[in-house]
Amino acid sequence: MSGAPKGERAGRRRALVLAVLLGLTALTAGCSALKPHRDRPVKPLDWSGQTARSVVDMLREQRSKLGAISAYFSLSLPSPPPGQPSNLQGMLTVRFREGAPLARIQVLRPFGGVALDMVVDGEDLVAYVPKTRTLYRGKAGELAGSAGQGPGTLFRFGLAGPRALKARQAELIVHQKDVILKLSDGRLELDKQTGRIRRWKTEQRQVIYSGYVPVGESAWLPGHIRLLSASGELLAECRLEDIKPLKTETGRFDLSGYPVEEMEDLRELLEGQR
Repeated sequence: MSGAPKGERAGRRRALVLAVLLGLTALTAGCSALKPHRDRPVKPLDWSGQTARSVVDMLREQRSKLGAISAYFSLSLPSPPPGQPSNLQGMLTVRFREGAPLARIQVLRPFGGVALDMVVDGEDLVAYVPKTRTLYRGKAGELAGSAGQGPGTLFRFGLAGPRALKARQAELIVHQKDVILKLSDGRLELDKQTGRIRRWKTEQRQVIYSGYVPVGESAWLPGHIRLLSASGELLAECRLEDIKPLKTETGRFDLSGYPVEEMEDLRELLEGQR
């Protein structure tokens, strides 16, 4: 067990939870399919005449059609640091948009009840801890330093996901079995038949997407996301279940209904002072 004070270890654990969840939430935002309609016959896409810009535009268009969704998540960390959680379950609500999505993440306790409820809107993060009735506000970027080098890297990598879909400096390579879209910060590997993203890879990390499920009538999302190191070591694994499109977002990203006894800076939560 680490010699760090109990409060400091708890703060790092909270930062790890927030960083991993936010990273995987952002990664989900870039994974819609090019030909999503569930009733459309499955046939190989015609890649002739496609360019890097046209493929990027199609991916961005499909993402914009997602609107808002809700899902149950199960997140596993195969090798968590001592004293830190290896499994988390909860509810994920996401509104997809240009850039980073608007997201609400509710982490559930093993025997019921909410352990942590947070909303991230761009760089603004609000988190509520029911046990202490405390509301925390801060910047999402603060997680990078507080969670430690590993989780911090994961957080920065995760938030880069939606922003990676830019045609500038992109290159399209069509192989016999797959399609590679090279980007300025890595590359996407697409399934040649469906156009779905199978892997996103950079020099430091790679993300593998599988188990795509239909969401409404306009998109597909991966039900299984794995984050690996460049050497192939599994760092985190997330499964999404019961993914549903939201017809209304009223109150979905609003934490004002909670009873609040104290309001603190996010750094207080990360440093384990609460």
